[in-house]
Amino acid sequence: GKDVLGYLKQHSGLYHLAGAGAASRYEWAKAVIDFDPKKEEQMVKQILPAKSSEFPNPANRPVYSALECSWFETTFGIYLPEWKVSISLLEN
Repeated sequence: GKDVLGYLKQHSGLYHLAGAGAASRYEWAKAVIDFDPKKEEQMVKQILPAKSSEFPNPANRPVYSALECSWFETTFGIYLPEWKVSISLLEN
């Protein structure tokens, strides 16, 4: 038989896991609103793009901060669909 526990111990660690592709915060927020199955109940009617510089913050934020998921994909051979596809599945 297969030693599942041994396999998991051998491959333990911190993995990033997100749908394929990348999105800005604006693209992600817009997609969440667009795919909301209860649009008629939304209080947010419009999302506008903005620059990070318009929201001063004491923490320095990276310009590009998409998760790198290739270690998970390579280790386990599991590939997630594109992030918009995953959000659209929430409708059902």
